[in-house]
Amino acid sequence: MSSSAALKTEPVKAKRAASRASEAAPSQQPKLSVVAGIAPAQRRHLGVIMMVILGLVIAIGGPLLISARTTFEAIETSRLTQELEVARDHTTTLRQELEKAESPVVIEQRARSFGYGSGRFLRRSPAR
Repeated sequence: MSSSAALKTEPVKAKRAASRASEAAPSQQPKLSVVAGIAPAQRRHLGVIMMVILGLVIAIGGPLLISARTTFEAIETSRLTQELEVARDHTTTLRQELEKAESPVVIEQRARSFGYGSGRFLRRSPAR
């Protein structure tokens, strides 16, 4: 071997020996571990995933809200219908009482009770 070839191979041999020595002594180097995280490629998909989740929430929640609102409106309609029936019954009762109070017989009886007797101040109208 020539002296120039020996000079060229010695630095390579020295580097190899140094790397083997560092591999042989792992206690001097800290142990590295992989930490899980969001990779840049996964971050790009995050927006799409959020839009899909939002779409599902709207697709499921929308009909539920509409159904609940319809149910509450049906309950309110039922309550108002009952109140309307009560008001109609009350109106019918008051109309009947008014017809009774306006009848000529009742008016004549009340007039006699107030002292308008003998019929000279009262004149009966024909019955309705």
